[in-house]
Amino acid sequence: MNASQHLRRKYWSYVFGWVICIYSTLYIVRPVCEFLKENIPFDLVTHALTIAVLVVLSVLSYNGIRAKGVLTHALFALTILAYVYGLAKIPNPEEKIHFIEYGLLAYLTYKAISLDVKGGRSYLCAFLLTAVFGWIDEGIQHL
Repeated sequence: MNASQHLRRKYWSYVFGWVICIYSTLYIVRPVCEFLKENIPFDLVTHALTIAVLVVLSVLSYNGIRAKGVLTHALFALTILAYVYGLAKIPNPEEKIHFIEYGLLAYLTYKAISLDVKGGRSYLCAFLLTAVFGWIDEGIQHL
């Protein structure tokens, strides 16, 4: 196996590992959140953790795009602003966690796809595949 195949396998294993983690915890998340709401200041903890994750992911992502062009920086800034806006508008703490977990999935999916698809198409493909994973998640929850 050459280096690019190894990298491809590694990134896709991250994607599918994270998807399995999301799907396998669907039925325990609600009871865990209810327990936490009763025993800790859940909203405050969720807000603090969400902000911490957003800051860490922003720093890590920015380090990866430092040498890219103006359009990439503009898209990065727009993405961060969309996250901040979305997180500020989402009233339910559980949904904020959902927002972050799918943001991480989109990033992992982008990393895997960008090995084979270049340019703006890699962002679009990552977005669409992440949306499919989200729709499957919603379908599982509906059942």
